[in-house]
Amino acid sequence: MLEIFVDADACPVKAEIERVADRHQLIVHMVSNGGLRPSAHPRFRHVTVAEGADAADNWIAEHIQPFDLAITADVPLASRCLKKSASVIGPSGKVFTLETIGMALGMRELNRHLREVTGEQTVHSGFTKQDRSRFLGVLENEIQALKRRIAASESDQPMAASFDAELRMAIAGKRLVQLRYSDSLRVVEPHDYGVQKGTPRLLAYQTRSLDGPSKKPGWRLFDVPKIVELIVLDQTFKGSRNEPDQQHHEWDIVYARVG
Repeated sequence: MLEIFVDADACPVKAEIERVADRHQLIVHMVSNGGLRPSAHPRFRHVTVAEGADAADNWIAEHIQPFDLAITADVPLASRCLKKSASVIGPSGKVFTLETIGMALGMRELNRHLREVTGEQTVHSGFTKQDRSRFLGVLENEIQALKRRIAASESDQPMAASFDAELRMAIAGKRLVQLRYSDSLRVVEPHDYGVQKGTPRLLAYQTRSLDGPSKKPGWRLFDVPKIVELIVLDQTFKGSRNEPDQQHHEWDIVYARVG
């Protein structure tokens, strides 16, 4: 059963989490060092941990399970949750993935080093209305993706799923997509999305495979119903590659195409 774990101290999106969790009837664990006013919502579980810089992080990392969702801006905690096959997003809507967490940890260490050398504090941008809106969209997207993963894991056959909205959004925004296909987690540039010989398909340039044998970059044609999991990432790409392999495809219908 999918549950949500919130690093609740100074979390600015508690109301948004409650709204979306209520719609999906999900249990939410609000983990903090204290000082939070408990919610009267019956599906909210308030966990107050002992004092200590990492006490809340340790509780979440110890209790979170595969297919659960963590909400935190803490990069080391995000890394620990990803290692347990959970999903992680930040309050600003940032999606932490196996591909991006290494860079995030490196930047955190670099900023720590610069603070020690210069004595200056790292300046973080304030939380905006755009961050709040993006978080709502990403939270809904992640919950839907996790539900599909859970359904697929409980079935002998991969579950056919519709990722129409996510694919259209990714192509319109020229954003990279992380997807699971044929038991391999891949990162791709989505270029053409439509119907070919009666089957919904995605023509994409695969930049890398995170856990499978097909590591060589190149063009791939994916049957959309066979995609088990799909996440639209924050990273963008330049657009059409204008390569021959991209052009030699006939479509019955084109829903979206990168310009």
